Amino acid sequence: MSNFSDYLEQTLLDVVFNGGSYMAPMSWDIALYTAMSNDGATATEVSGGSYARKNYSDGWTSPAVVGDTHEVSNTGAIVFPGATASWGTVTHMAIFENGGSMLFWGLLDTARTVNSGETFQFAIGDLRVALK
Repeated sequence: MSNFSDYLEQTLLDVVFNGGSYMAPMSWDIALYTAMSNDGATATEVSGGSYARKNYSDGWTSPAVVGDTHEVSNTGAIVFPGATASWGTVTHMAIFENGGSMLFWGLLDTARTVNSGETFQFAIGDLRVALK
């Protein structure tokens, strides 16, 4: 399950109830975290070892109903550069507007330790934004 950021919640409420507007970004920045509080307010983003947020522009699937959720997933692989030092155990991710505000954040299905010389990636369809 993915969580809306406060920014996205406020933006959507303005669009739905006040006729506000929102332009979907053409690309997104994907961030990795080694810790995050249950409300997403406090987080430890991976740092060092050549880590940088990964810009992603391949797009997303059309929304689909999967079980009791509605979800989209990445249509292209999201491959981070190779780690030049340990990144620790990656447990969470977040999706940002390119160079802007956080939109979604969530717990990974499976935590993964990234050591020096390894890469972290989301294969096609692995990064799912699911809402219930």
